[in-house]
Amino acid sequence: HIPEAIRRAVILRDGHCAWPGCDKRPAACDVHHVRHRKDGGPTSVESCCLLCNFHHDICVHRWGWTVELLPDGSVTAVSPAGQVIRSHAPPPPQAA
Repeated sequence: HIPEAIRRAVILRDGHCAWPGCDKRPAACDVHHVRHRKDGGPTSVESCCLLCNFHHDICVHRWGWTVELLPDGSVTAVSPAGQVIRSHAPPPPQAA
């Protein structure tokens, strides 16, 4: 269960399904724990994202993809076989 305040904050932050390339509106989405609650994942804005029913139920829960929220605001989805999909390219390395 996701508290309503966290649900609203995740919807405001993500605006649509967070899966790279998907733009399903919030009404068609669920708030997903990036690290599953059963595995100790916290229920917080920082540890949840908005995923449409297909990406949440099928890709994550049926096919075993994982989703990672990165500090720069991007999202990475990784398949069990190691295929990586990014919402945008990672930032260039900073000069030392």
